[in-house]
Amino acid sequence: MSGTGTCQVLKLQKAPKLLQMWQAYQNPFWHDELKGKVDEEWEGYQVKMAEERKPKKSYFAFTSSKMQEWFEATLPEVKARVEQHRLDMKMKLLEGNAAALAYQR
Repeated sequence: MSGTGTCQVLKLQKAPKLLQMWQAYQNPFWHDELKGKVDEEWEGYQVKMAEERKPKKSYFAFTSSKMQEWFEATLPEVKARVEQHRLDMKMKLLEGNAAALAYQR
């Protein structure tokens, strides 16, 4: 105890940040469309790098680069859907933070 008689509430979570558009693109489309496509291209990439004896990217880095590439090539309607998904995710996080703060008080 500090002897001051006051107690501060710890701020345990930062305010949520918006994901990048290409990151949010991955969420709704991963299981139905993107995972199979990434895995197929990953296998081809590994073979190519082995043949050329070049260092390979990690699966994570490879997936991230593909998400960026494919997102840029998507239709405007898909980009609008992704933007809405991105905003919805942030609102859910904000609501969760508000509930946690209310509980602390």
